[in-house]
Amino acid sequence: MELRPPLAPRVPDALEPLEPATIEDEGRYEAVELAGAGELEARHITLTECRVRGALGGSRLPDLHLSDAIVAGADLANLHAPKAALRRTSVGQARLTGATLSEASLRDVTFSDCRIDLASLAAARLERVVFADCDLRETSFGEAVLRDVRFERCDLGGAELSRVRLERVVLAGCRLEGINAVGDLRGASMPWPDIVANAGLFAAAAGVRAADG
Repeated sequence: MELRPPLAPRVPDALEPLEPATIEDEGRYEAVELAGAGELEARHITLTECRVRGALGGSRLPDLHLSDAIVAGADLANLHAPKAALRRTSVGQARLTGATLSEASLRDVTFSDCRIDLASLAAARLERVVFADCDLRETSFGEAVLRDVRFERCDLGGAELSRVRLERVVLAGCRLEGINAVGDLRGASMPWPDIVANAGLFAAAAGVRAADG
């Protein structure tokens, strides 16, 4: 199954520094590099053609708009950003443990080597999204819509997938032990060796038990 890949962000080489303390509600910031440390709190902000670094854990940004962005090595643990909109964004080696992105809209987004455990993407819409080498343990995708989404070498142990809707979704080399509502993976694609390796999990979900002897 061929998926449509995410579009890459367009970020200029020259960026103006932006300190967290200078962020204002309803602000729009273009061609900036947000670094430093601090908990941001703003009802609505827009960051475009930008780079995000630093320690911004615990920030409360309920209407965050992020486009043409590179998020590199940032600490965003416990970020509260429900209904956020991410477009053409690359997130690498970032920590999003406990982040809330419920009802968010993610389009053309790549997560690589990130911690996104204990997070919530419940009821989110993901289109052309890649998760590569990510820790997604006990993260909720309940009632989310995933279209053209690929999971590569991710740990999905204990993830919540109840009532998730999948269209052109691939899981390759992922750990699935303890996943919740595995039956809702119906429609996803996996390499044959992965299907064989997880045969016990799928059988248990279907109520099939191994016979003795």
